[in-house]
Amino acid sequence: MYRAIDFNIQKMKYGLLRSLFVEGRGGIGKSYNIRKSLERHGFIEITDENKHIFDMADKETKEKYYKVIAGAGVSDAYLYRLLYEYNYAIIWFKDVGRMLNSQKTIDHLNTATETDGKRIITNYNYSSKQIDLPEYFEFGGKIIFDYNAVNKKNKLSFEALISRGEHIHLVMSNEQIFSVMQRIAKNNDEKEVTSYIIKNFKNKVNLRVQQRAFNTYRLCKKLKIDWKMELKREIESMRTPKQKMIYELIGNSKIRRTELRKLMCRRLDMTKRRADRFLENMLDTGELRKIGTNERNYEVCL
Repeated sequence: MYRAIDFNIQKMKYGLLRSLFVEGRGGIGKSYNIRKSLERHGFIEITDENKHIFDMADKETKEKYYKVIAGAGVSDAYLYRLLYEYNYAIIWFKDVGRMLNSQKTIDHLNTATETDGKRIITNYNYSSKQIDLPEYFEFGGKIIFDYNAVNKKNKLSFEALISRGEHIHLVMSNEQIFSVMQRIAKNNDEKEVTSYIIKNFKNKVNLRVQQRAFNTYRLCKKLKIDWKMELKREIESMRTPKQKMIYELIGNSKIRRTELRKLMCRRLDMTKRRADRFLENMLDTGELRKIGTNERNYEVCL
């Protein structure tokens, strides 16, 4: 299941791939497996502590490093700086939705992920904050995009980017996630915690929740308090603002999408169009789950 991530990172290591796109809902192990593969193949993460070592290194050495960037807050000007400062390394963007709102950003990414020839990136921003940067430079790095979903308005731009690299779409059922979680649990304590959260919170658990649960268990043991009660309280409160809004309408039950839309219009004073956009966005981000294969009026749940 995760082998494709490891295989394509090996391609990057040997200069056979310039961009990798890893898509899938949150909590299924995308970031965990990307990081493990990078470390397995000898890549070193750039941190504040070793940035000066990276800056002084030659091109061949820089190719052995990677930098993690939260892509949500990356403007076109900041992207230019990132591509320049971390040139020759692997730049790993952990979110891409907002990055695609600017045509200049898209132009930079198109150039940076070009498959053939030299990749000359030009600076479109002329301000005092950019005075230390060149007007253009040749980009020699590689890029990993790690994301849950892309907004529909950005979909065409992003599909053009995807065509330049390798695209991995991780799709996992709850049963598959539970299987991975059980393999992650190494000792008896972790196995007990994993069994407990799978049994009691099937619709809410994933690899992220599992790691949080391990930490909660350890703290409760130190404080000598009931870890099951703390976990129950913690997991039941884990909802995004949008999920909380929907939970107030339907709780943990499943409902036809059209019926949910009616509830939203009636009780949240939404128009049909706004309710549809709201639900579509939640489905795209994985905050709401689709049940069944009926394309017109399927069931949904949190």
